[in-house]
Amino acid sequence: MNKIMNQLKDGEKHGYWEECHEDGSLSSKGNYIDGIPDGLAETFYSNGQLKNRCHFKNGKIDGLYEEYFEDGQLKKKIYMKNDKFDGSSETYFPNGNLWQSSNHKDEKMHGLQIENYEDGSLKFRHNYVDGEFEGLQDAYYQNGQLWFKFNVYNGKKHGTLEKYNEDGSVIKIEKYENGVLV
Repeated sequence: MNKIMNQLKDGEKHGYWEECHEDGSLSSKGNYIDGIPDGLAETFYSNGQLKNRCHFKNGKIDGLYEEYFEDGQLKKKIYMKNDKFDGSSETYFPNGNLWQSSNHKDEKMHGLQIENYEDGSLKFRHNYVDGEFEGLQDAYYQNGQLWFKFNVYNGKKHGTLEKYNEDGSVIKIEKYENGVLV
């Protein structure tokens, strides 16, 4: 990569920096303080499209991180704090449909996680509390038919577990109390 508009301070990147691909197109730009990334940083594909964008604070990603496909379509957006997942995140298929949506708290899954099929139909929903399953868990075949559903209470299956074939016929129905099949 060729460097342009760059400054060094005591041998470290300092100030606004840009770097280029071999063909001369811009590959990245951002700010540094004594060699540590600080502020807005962006990278680019050789076709000029934005590849990713994030904000650094004291050398760590802090805030919204965005990533794009080479055609410019949004690929993912993730909220981070001190380089750790903290908040919502979404990932998309190349066709623009939502693939996955989740929430994190202190790097752990927390809240509703959804995953879809590429056509946008629901694949599964999981609920988390501090990284562990809690509450309703359900999944669906691509035709929309329920595949399975069950509840988790205090980290254990609790209540009725239902599992179905793709045609809707019952595979099994079981009853659990505090993780024990009854």
